[in-house]
Amino acid sequence: MRKLSITIACIALAGCSTSAIVQAEKDDPLTQVQLTPQQRAVVERTIRADLKDPGSAKFGNMVAGMNARNTITVCGMVSAKNSYDGSTGPRTFAGILSDDSTEFIVMAFDREDATVNATCRTRGLVVN
Repeated sequence: MRKLSITIACIALAGCSTSAIVQAEKDDPLTQVQLTPQQRAVVERTIRADLKDPGSAKFGNMVAGMNARNTITVCGMVSAKNSYDGSTGPRTFAGILSDDSTEFIVMAFDREDATVNATCRTRGLVVN
C-alpha cells in the first residue's frame, strides 16, 4: 500500500517523471495477467478522454501485470487522429487500475514513447 501511495503522490505532482515511478516500484515484481473485457473498457475509456478525436482511437497491444498487493499495471498502444485530421501514429501509455477496476490512473502518456516503453519493460510488460 505504501508504494501505491507513493505512486499516486507522484502522479499528483506536476514534476513527477516516469523514472521516479519506476524507482518507487522497482522492487515490486509483476505477474502478467489477462485483462477482463470490463477492465480493458475502463482503460480505453480513460485514454480516449485524453485524445483530440476519441472516436478515431485504435487500440493495439495492451499488456497487464499484477503485484503482490493485487494492483494491476497496464501498458498499451493507441493510434488516433490529431487536430489536423492526420494520424498520430502509435503512442504508448502506462497506468494502474483502481482497486475495484472502475478507474484507470494514467502514469505516462503523450510523452516520448521510448521513455514509456522503457518504463513498461522495466516492469516486465513488453508492449511491442
